[in-house]
Amino acid sequence: MAARSRWRRFDAEHWVHQLGMLQTTVLTLATLWAATTGFLAGALWVAVIPGAAASLTGWLTAAWRRDERWSWPAWSVLSGVGAVVTAGPLAGGQLSWAAAGGFVVNAPMLVLLFHPDSRARFAGPDPAVGPAPGRAAERHAP
Repeated sequence: MAARSRWRRFDAEHWVHQLGMLQTTVLTLATLWAATTGFLAGALWVAVIPGAAASLTGWLTAAWRRDERWSWPAWSVLSGVGAVVTAGPLAGGQLSWAAAGGFVVNAPMLVLLFHPDSRARFAGPDPAVGPAPGRAAERHAP
């Protein structure tokens, strides 16, 4: 079996949703940690940024599952910015769990978003290739 046909059969749309759920869960846990730490230190406001990030990724993940057309560019921009922001410290030798984790989620998310079936959410299916078999083919059927 050729690698190209394996890539075409890969259910990238499903894995975008799974990575979105993982990212939302991790950011929710970070929000809880920041809220607890902030409450103990008397600065509960420190939970606002991770809370906003968790809300944003949760909203985008739900929109992706509902097949919203705008969710592809939104995820692409968010994942691209996240990959660049987290790759900077890693390239500079400042290894941290947050930077490594962010890059490990955002870089594969970008690869999955540029899978032909994921791109078809925004641009429509490629008429030369058509949708891959599976859930995507059912959604793009006439």
